[in-house]
Amino acid sequence: MPLKKFEKLKKTFRNDQQNRARYNELRPILTQYLADVAAILADLNSDPNLAGTVNPLENRRDGLSQGGDDADQTLTNNQVSEAISDLIVYVSSGEALRKECHTTRNRILKETARQAIRRIDTMRQSGLQDVQPMKQAINTRMRHINELAKRPQVAHAYQALTAFLQPLGQLEAVLHDVVMLTATLPNNVDEQSQNELGAARGLVYAEITAFNVQNATTRKDEYSALVGNVIHASRPQQAQELVRMVDPTARYQRLRIRIEDILDFPDEYCSVAVLQQKTNVRDAQRTYLQREQEFIQARDNAANNQQQNQQRNLDNLARTASEQANAALKLLSSALNTAVKPISTHKNLMMKYYVALKELRSDVDFADGLVRTELDSNSLWQVQLQTYSELRGQIKLLVDPPARDYATALPLLDALRDAITDLKSERVKALQKTIDLVTNPETGSAPKTCQLVMNLARTPGLLRVMEPEQQLALLQSLRSQTILCRSCGKASGPDDYQQTKGKCPFCNSTDLDAPMQCSNTKCQKAGNFSSTNRCPGCKGQKSELCTRMSGFQLHNPKEKSPVYDLVVARATLLAEMELTPEFKEFDQQQRHNLAQTIGQDPEFLEAQRKWSDWVKNKDYRTIGKFLQHLVTKQCEVMGHTHQDLQRTVIDDNLEDKVETFKKGPVKIKLHRDNESKDTTGSCEPGYPTQIKVNIASVGLESFIDIVDTVLHENTHAWQQMITAKLRMDPPFTNKDRDEVLNDPKLARQARLFLENEKAYYHGSSLRGEQTRVLNNRAYRNQPVEEHAWTVGGLVSRSLSAPPDIQSLASKRMQRQVFIVASVDREADAYITVRGPHGFREQEAGQESVVGLRATLTGVLRNNQSQTLQFTLAGLFDNSTFETDLDMSDYDADPQENDEVKLQGARLTIDRTPRDL
Repeated sequence: MPLKKFEKLKKTFRNDQQNRARYNELRPILTQYLADVAAILADLNSDPNLAGTVNPLENRRDGLSQGGDDADQTLTNNQVSEAISDLIVYVSSGEALRKECHTTRNRILKETARQAIRRIDTMRQSGLQDVQPMKQAINTRMRHINELAKRPQVAHAYQALTAFLQPLGQLEAVLHDVVMLTATLPNNVDEQSQNELGAARGLVYAEITAFNVQNATTRKDEYSALVGNVIHASRPQQAQELVRMVDPTARYQRLRIRIEDILDFPDEYCSVAVLQQKTNVRDAQRTYLQREQEFIQARDNAANNQQQNQQRNLDNLARTASEQANAALKLLSSALNTAVKPISTHKNLMMKYYVALKELRSDVDFADGLVRTELDSNSLWQVQLQTYSELRGQIKLLVDPPARDYATALPLLDALRDAITDLKSERVKALQKTIDLVTNPETGSAPKTCQLVMNLARTPGLLRVMEPEQQLALLQSLRSQTILCRSCGKASGPDDYQQTKGKCPFCNSTDLDAPMQCSNTKCQKAGNFSSTNRCPGCKGQKSELCTRMSGFQLHNPKEKSPVYDLVVARATLLAEMELTPEFKEFDQQQRHNLAQTIGQDPEFLEAQRKWSDWVKNKDYRTIGKFLQHLVTKQCEVMGHTHQDLQRTVIDDNLEDKVETFKKGPVKIKLHRDNESKDTTGSCEPGYPTQIKVNIASVGLESFIDIVDTVLHENTHAWQQMITAKLRMDPPFTNKDRDEVLNDPKLARQARLFLENEKAYYHGSSLRGEQTRVLNNRAYRNQPVEEHAWTVGGLVSRSLSAPPDIQSLASKRMQRQVFIVASVDREADAYITVRGPHGFREQEAGQESVVGLRATLTGVLRNNQSQTLQFTLAGLFDNSTFETDLDMSDYDADPQENDEVKLQGARLTIDRTPRDL
């Protein structure tokens, strides 16, 4: 079914007749999805070793199948709205499951092919001269199978590949026999015989590389006969003994990959039983290698002996050594077979455990913070806290070394999640009374709210887990309760102060405690100054009310604004905020639809190919036309498609101008700003609006960056439409406002957008290096930026290849090593690496770099190379990390005095799983 029609079917209609018709169209789609999934799973089920991969997918398919049946029953009961709502969820889930099954099968196909390639490389090490035809045959077959596998309903892709690769084992056995026969040849073979032997081996190798088992076996037999003739002619008394002798070395080479897979698994993540299995394999390997060396030495002695009277004794020694080596190899193979299954099971359980724990990590940190900072026997949430602590301790005991019992611990994580949910609920519920007290005009004020926010911030994660309504109440209080009336004790805000001309809006008193400061920009001392109360700093007689709550930088760096603490509290709260859960789900679906719509758009694909030429040729007309097309597509998906609108905008001469938005609510406007080359684009406030794109920007050269910017700024335009509806700005009415407030996906987030818009937080506003991290996080996490960065970043990157990350990955430890380009020579130093680091913390659902363990080497102090261990404080951009390292007393770079002198500097980031 075409995507456009499918998305239309998923939209909401208003009557049962439409919904029933839509149900009848959607139901076969779910059936087809489940049939496609069944075909792929049947493909994978052909190999019993894949059961661990297939079972969870089968369970989800069965659940969706049952869900579809339940929806049918709901429809039969004439609950049409409930049935279509459920079915939409099942269809979306079925689509996702089909894609996941398809991806899983392709991953297994690739891994199977890679394993075959590794076996071929081992055969090359055993003497197979030209393995490239075999690799090319596998790659060719993979391309053919991948073409088949592009259609999810085509089964047997996996069987087709495994059937093609099945002869590899037989071919390895043929190769082993050739290697064994070659090893029996004496050193004094004449040149003619060597040429004949080489030609015969070449015929065997040719058949092996052609995957022809029957012909390879025939050629091997011919080679065997020739070897026997050569040996018999060279030394008749030795021939029979050496030909019959079994050489274990080639068989051992075939086991090496399996041995390495087991022995490379880190001991620190092994259970006692798994450690014992590793020990058994390691001991068996050590014994075999010793026996192998003894065999090789005895065989060479027998083959190279020139004394006839010693030959029988040497042959006996070689035969005994061969038997002992093969017996040791048999024990090693047995140890491997015994170890493979428990270690594989242990690995899978470990991965599942840490994936689940990673999803829980932020909640665990919050609960741990309660344990550390609020462990009070009288707390209302004491029972929930105790339940959490006991479960956490139980899991930790199971998983910490040496137990590492992931099988038992994994199911307990669900119970831990439930315990944290209950704990959060009780803790947040207990906050409500205090929040009501400090935000109520009768009893609260901004300073009281400020104190509460900073107190709550001492418990990590507490501000983050609060209800959105609670966060909204605190933000509003910090902005609108800055003025306290000494007469009636009620609090009001700057807007009320200006409307009442300095009087209390509740009792008309002028005895107000308001945040005032000297209006002299060179002074700005806090206080309410007049002719009878002059400013002690500059003797000025005028003051101004502090109204900016979004962040600021005073002209006079020596003074502290009266609302500075309130801005810090607001930043502290914004830094912990997330999008509401229901809006996250809604936005994720929108991003998915947007990526599919743009990714299949012919004009987008053409622009992707030709962008560098357009920029090089300064074809700004074509660039502007494409960017307008991109904005229009996004508007269609996000639902702001209003036409024939008007608004007053500011032109390039800073004059008001009435602009008509005939075809849509957002226009692209190209302009040149040579003084702001770091700024690629911006969205003007209001709705409808213009997105200005700076053609002088360095970001214009990158297609993916410009797409990111435009999608980001147009997301702001969508937000401005939502807030305009809440304010009922023309052309919107109370009907539009009520539509937003009655939408469960949007209502809570929309009110947060509106509050954010009233006091937008600008980055780099607070004073002092110690607030830099807070500034960046507050700017980035405030609702309108969190949403826009997520849409722009995730959608643009889903439309392009992943970044080329310059790093060296260690197989045994999950570490990334980066070459350092520069380190700031100051407190809270930035570390910049060469090339993109690949972390995308600005996007939803990405791993946070904050708190990751890191090591910096090769920085010089007193001309001595230093090694520093620390935790990362955050990201600045796609190649720069934030730290709390004080590098101000390190040696200066001769070229750049504000950078540290480096000597082969490396940054290592440790991403190994973090236990409880």
